[in-house]
Amino acid sequence: MSYCVNPECRHPQNSSTAKFCLNCGSHLLLRQRYRPIEPLGKGGFGKTFLALDIEGLTLKQELDQNIYSENQISQFEFTLKFNFSQGN
Repeated sequence: MSYCVNPECRHPQNSSTAKFCLNCGSHLLLRQRYRPIEPLGKGGFGKTFLALDIEGLTLKQELDQNIYSENQISQFEFTLKFNFSQGN
């Protein structure tokens, strides 16, 4: 299953092969690589999702649902690479 991270989406569950949300049309892959699978929790800064790296890694990462700037996404990728290299 893929989960749409658009906060305005009323039906966020999608098939695991969908590239776009069937309800709102949002992209389901973040950076053409990370597929959110299910929400894990939420707090003051955003929601946390379980996501699948379609290149083979499983991860969880807090994503701000309001803004996906290039800088934020680059930091997200750096964090993943660092944590993977450290065995975390």
